[in-house]
Amino acid sequence: MSPGKCILVVDPSRRFLAHARRILAAQGHEVHVAAGMAEGQALARAHPPEIVLVGSRLPDGDGVRFARWAKQSLGTGAPCVLLCTKGEAAPPLGPAGVDNYLVRPLKRSEILSCVRAMALVHDLGRQLGEDRLRPRPEPTADRNGALRSPLTGFYTFSYFKEALYLEVKRARRYAYSIAVLLLQYDVASWGGAAVGHADREALFGGLSVAIRRSIRETDLPVAYASEKVLILMPHTDLDGGLAVARRIRAALKRSRLRIGDRVVRPTVSMGLAASPGAPDLRFSSLVRQARHALAEAAASGGNAIRV
Repeated sequence: MSPGKCILVVDPSRRFLAHARRILAAQGHEVHVAAGMAEGQALARAHPPEIVLVGSRLPDGDGVRFARWAKQSLGTGAPCVLLCTKGEAAPPLGPAGVDNYLVRPLKRSEILSCVRAMALVHDLGRQLGEDRLRPRPEPTADRNGALRSPLTGFYTFSYFKEALYLEVKRARRYAYSIAVLLLQYDVASWGGAAVGHADREALFGGLSVAIRRSIRETDLPVAYASEKVLILMPHTDLDGGLAVARRIRAALKRSRLRIGDRVVRPTVSMGLAASPGAPDLRFSSLVRQARHALAEAAASGGNAIRV
């Protein structure tokens, strides 16, 4: 079992607080519970949390306000998870407040899986020497109210398709370069098949932090396929794309993630393609080139960048 975390749970339901305390303490975590915002703030000051679970509606405030207060006042970089009610609009995810959210009714497995992912996010954040994610612009949410994946923080595919259409049109019209970086997790570096589904999701959540912290505010990351991530980089040539890829590899090289009782050093293979802006620019051609480059990187043994 991985080392326990100090977890603060803030929710008006005493029944839920007792349930959360029981299942999280059974996993070796130190758990503190509060029924309101003021009580939660007092506990957070006395026992600085490493993970925060907070209900969206509190008797003396709301969960988003509490998450923002925690990020601004505690300085611990604790990931904050908002507990929403069914039918409630998904909260905006960002470095100043909410990092993830869950929708009630909550299953035990959902709570534990989310906590494992947030524990990896917290550990990786400390290893990278950053307590907070860089601010990113928040475009219009898609029709489901979800802009980013709660697990990875990458853009939803529906939003990515809309942004892609506009970026390709701009690149054609204004003749600026555009690059595509395709990443694939090297499953052999963390024992792929031997890792359970919940730990696998938690690992991807932790790895996504290193990726998001290494790219620029204008870059667009999206989950491309199983264990693959595609990053669209406007106004970027091959040299600029290589600089981003090297930052990602350097960040992962510094990371150590705990899965069960093992500490792993995950790596990725990357394929890069770029094109100068032109009237006949085709995104599909860029992706095809990046896929070929990725195949070469993976065939070389992984942890490599190919163009």
